[in-house]
Amino acid sequence: MTKTRLLAAVLAMMGTVLLVSVTALDGGPSARSRKADKIIKKHIEALGGFKNIKALKTLRIRGRLEREGFEFPFTLWMERPNHTRMDIDVGGQRFVQAYNGKTAWWVNPLLGAFEPQEMPKEFAKSTLRWVDFEGPLVDYKKKRHKVEYLRDVDSTNGTAHVLKLFLAGGDVWHVYIDTDTYLEVKRTYQETFKGATREVTAHFPDYSQVEGVNMYRMIDGEGIDGTRYTMTFDSIDPNVTIEENWFDMPEGD
Repeated sequence: MTKTRLLAAVLAMMGTVLLVSVTALDGGPSARSRKADKIIKKHIEALGGFKNIKALKTLRIRGRLEREGFEFPFTLWMERPNHTRMDIDVGGQRFVQAYNGKTAWWVNPLLGAFEPQEMPKEFAKSTLRWVDFEGPLVDYKKKRHKVEYLRDVDSTNGTAHVLKLFLAGGDVWHVYIDTDTYLEVKRTYQETFKGATREVTAHFPDYSQVEGVNMYRMIDGEGIDGTRYTMTFDSIDPNVTIEENWFDMPEGD
């Protein structure tokens, strides 16, 4: 498969362990919600606490996207509350995915977007899954999400709490929180592309501290077509100054 075809598949995929149940919680939704609250409280403490999390305003992440033996350098910018932009280099050709809080847009020559234009709906929805600056569990009630605890499971590295996250937009995720570190180690959700729906999985195997906040340094997952990919974050720069209107779609001439 060529680099350009691979990148097309990656962009479609991004636009995102064998487990055995060991325990479950007795009681109805209220009991499961209370259990989830306790887990989320410990999760936020493990991340670094509200004060450190809220002190982060912007991030600039440089890294590498790898898939089927090919590597694509990227730079990702994020800004509170939900602005994001990723520039990917493919042999000197630039691909952009961005969201300014209102409009998801891209530059994607492979799919006919030679100039900045709004993303098609299915690509935009995939991109918007990752725009929450601090993640959906932080202040989840204010964001109008709902969470229930399901069970504990065995994973390759220990045990994880499984939370069922009902996002305000209607999607449902399963979030796996390690029972020792209380950091997220996995998430799954349904992704639809070209009429086909399948479960997509992302693993978070590595963390490091940035300004007192534990942040994952790698995403190891699979795309809508089942092909595995990794995103490695080589550097994470906190609270950088970002150019005004950097997340907005440029106007045409």
